Amino acid sequence: GEQLSVSISAIAQLSKGWQNHPPSEVQTVLAAAVDVCRNVLVALPSSPLVRNRTAVLLQRMMICLGEAILPTMPDFLTTLLSHCTTEDDVLDISQLILQLCIKFKENAVPTM
Repeated sequence: GEQLSVSISAIAQLSKGWQNHPPSEVQTVLAAAVDVCRNVLVALPSSPLVRNRTAVLLQRMMICLGEAILPTMPDFLTTLLSHCTTEDDVLDISQLILQLCIKFKENAVPTM
């Protein structure tokens, strides 16, 4: 899980090159990366590193992809919440939910 968590982290870092919505071509690549990340999380939900890096990536994708990230959030939140085992997990998930609520307001409700 460590190598995959490094890859997830690298994508999150790369996305920092765009403060807001990147060009549509980049958004397409980032959306595909979100799908891969979901598959990694589903395959390795017990890895604290994968869970943490996934939460960080999702926070970045809320900025880069905007509301396009919303349909993927229920799957992520379900997996993250069902494997929440540490205080760090609680902090990561609560930050993620808070950012969802602040950024998307009532549009975030269906994701919860």
